[in-house]
Amino acid sequence: MKKYQVTCLFLAYILSAYGQGEVVSKRLEDTTITAENFEISVVEVPRNITIITREDMERRGVKDVEEALKVVPNLQVIRSMGDASFSLRGQSPSKASVNTLVLVNGSGIGTPDTGSYNLSLIPVDKIEKIEVIPSGGSVLYGEGGTGGVINIVVKEPYAKKNYGSLAVEAGSYNLRGYQVNYGTEITNNLLFDMTYLDKKMDGYRHHQSNDMQYIETNVKYLLKDDGYLEFGYSNSRNDKKIPGDLTEEELEDDRRQSTSDTESTDKVDIYRFTMKNKLAKNLEFMLFGDYKDRHYTSQTTNRKTEVFYVKPQVKYTYLDDSYVIVGGDFLDGETKVKKRDKKTKKVTGDENTTKDSYGGFVLNKLDFGDIQLIQGYRKQEIKYDSKNLLKNTEDKNSFNEDVFEIAANYLLNDASSVYVNYSTAFRAPSASEAGRWLQTQTLKPQTNRTIETGGKFGWNNFYLSGALFNIETENEIFYDPDPDYGGKNYNLPGKTSRKGIEITMEQFFNKLTLRESFGYIHTDIKSGKYKGNEIAGVPKYNYNIEAMYEVIPNCTITTSFYYYGSSYSANDFNNELGKDSGHTELDLALNYKFNDGFAIFGGVRNLLDEKYSDYIRATYSKSKGWDKAYNPAPERNFYAGVKYAF
Repeated sequence: MKKYQVTCLFLAYILSAYGQGEVVSKRLEDTTITAENFEISVVEVPRNITIITREDMERRGVKDVEEALKVVPNLQVIRSMGDASFSLRGQSPSKASVNTLVLVNGSGIGTPDTGSYNLSLIPVDKIEKIEVIPSGGSVLYGEGGTGGVINIVVKEPYAKKNYGSLAVEAGSYNLRGYQVNYGTEITNNLLFDMTYLDKKMDGYRHHQSNDMQYIETNVKYLLKDDGYLEFGYSNSRNDKKIPGDLTEEELEDDRRQSTSDTESTDKVDIYRFTMKNKLAKNLEFMLFGDYKDRHYTSQTTNRKTEVFYVKPQVKYTYLDDSYVIVGGDFLDGETKVKKRDKKTKKVTGDENTTKDSYGGFVLNKLDFGDIQLIQGYRKQEIKYDSKNLLKNTEDKNSFNEDVFEIAANYLLNDASSVYVNYSTAFRAPSASEAGRWLQTQTLKPQTNRTIETGGKFGWNNFYLSGALFNIETENEIFYDPDPDYGGKNYNLPGKTSRKGIEITMEQFFNKLTLRESFGYIHTDIKSGKYKGNEIAGVPKYNYNIEAMYEVIPNCTITTSFYYYGSSYSANDFNNELGKDSGHTELDLALNYKFNDGFAIFGGVRNLLDEKYSDYIRATYSKSKGWDKAYNPAPERNFYAGVKYAF
């Protein structure tokens, strides 16, 4: 009963917040590049897209990508022992990194063997905006987006002489950091920008720290008709101490203690190239690609990854506002992993994995005035070659899949639209999953079919975006610690189901901006040993209420409230360990901008000092049987800083 009372209070708050005004919703000015790689208005996208702008992140005082994404309905941030990952629309938390496609400027950043990524290596001050398309993007971006796509768009150089910024910050857990940015217009056509960041924090728990250095340079050459050539290079290093999971007894005894002495270093070099050019009045060409070199080391693991990616595409406009986009992509990746025993230093694993992916796609949009019809198709082939050099074995797997999308979007007016969308998506088992596969089962790709309907509405000072969705998944890939499955990966026979609703609203007043988001999802395993059970680790409810108030000119206070409902622990597909309680979070941020370019900022995270865990998973061992492992979240903490922009 309590959860329904809380939901009613939330809805009552939303209704009471509505009022008349003269401000046209700021969200109608938002555009997206993720939906088509060419910029279009969010009103024309037949998906429940969420766009988090640089201004949104500044007013909330977010410190990283994970914190920025907390406002997205039906999105979970999974913070395990190492890097964070994201679960969209009820994907199993233990498979979040391979079910959600995370991009930077349209290019995937996951490793070929595990799909993992380290977003700590992307400073939040370098981000222009983040675009989230749940259950979407598979036609353009291909395999791996069964949950959806998160595209992080970083800042580009702009045409201005001698601009930049200096910033320093400090806070709880010995947080200290500084950032320097400088850019300039070298000639009328040649732009340059560079950024350096150094940030350190000891962490909430013992044996927990994060030390990051980041440098990036970009050169942009402007062509005619808004075309350009851009070259970029970034180098980042992230040194971490990882404290490990806790049992329930350890959590109650001392939630800040460490059970691990793991230390890691993650280095990444990225070389990027982008070209956009108008070949004719109705023909545009875009080409982008990158080369990534990532090297991760710890006491037990040495992982070296190299990935080359290229994607050309053309956009041909016909019949006034109708157009077709045709393109392809190619990925060539290799990961070498060597593992050693921590005590003896003896080599316990030596593997080499290559991944080749070839894809072609077409996206057609027919515009009949207020009615827009979208059709999309992709063909993709993926090849894995995994060699175990210790055992002298080789495992080759290939997958050849088709992806479809059909959608209709109806423009009610310049500010509102309604849509219906049907799409498919797939992901192949990663090389790491294939290496720990249930021997009695053949590897199969996981496939999704999604039906979604929703709309976007803006009038006066009010904005609303919402969707209803139904996702049917076949051959879903699970990791199961149950002894019947030997702690292996496998395809769940039959189907799993996810049905839900998402709502985001904003109200803009003279000095007050209110934002609310609400997500509900019902999950159901429809076959196999766990038939009738919920997908473990997925809360049914999550919502966010945010209020930003301009106390005096250029001085704002932002309060953000988050609620996450109860759920079974991740990997508890038996649903027998009992649900973990939900929790709330309350953050407070202050920003004050002076007229001379100086700004001060600060805030409090977890203002109510709630004690909860970022991630709880079910574990099994022969000696203890079933148990739970906890990753406790920080208690109340503070931060403050100063920034000068010129």
